[in-house]
Amino acid sequence: MVRAAGWLLVAALAAGCATDNSVGGSSHIGKVESLYVEQYNGVFVDRQVAGDDADKAVWVYVTFDQPLADGRRFATAMLEQDPGVEAGDLVQLRFARDGDPEGNAVPAHNQVIALIAKHDTAQARAFGSAHAATADTLRQAAAAVPQP
Repeated sequence: MVRAAGWLLVAALAAGCATDNSVGGSSHIGKVESLYVEQYNGVFVDRQVAGDDADKAVWVYVTFDQPLADGRRFATAMLEQDPGVEAGDLVQLRFARDGDPEGNAVPAHNQVIALIAKHDTAQARAFGSAHAATADTLRQAAAAVPQP
């Protein structure tokens, strides 16, 4: 059971780490569902279980309120600077472009580039809710109506 759960986690992280040209280089706001520490190369452990590993890479599992252009509803991204990100926070994620090596020749990966809202704010609590989607739709419709 635990082994199966571990394989599912690895599969989800691998799928989220994959890049796609249709979203490559773009950025999207998503909600952090969980944080993982890369204990060993390719071995990810929940941040709460990992303890104090300040020198280890931290990754986030992020969900989006609406499917992206390529249809995905979630992604994983590296949290390079930890501004106190927690589960439930809204972050801005920048997708890697295929073939974009970073300055130190590390393969490109998705990155968290900004903390948008903490988990206890109204914006974070409303993210992805039907009410927020309806309000956003109404706002877009109102903006499309020509003003006299």
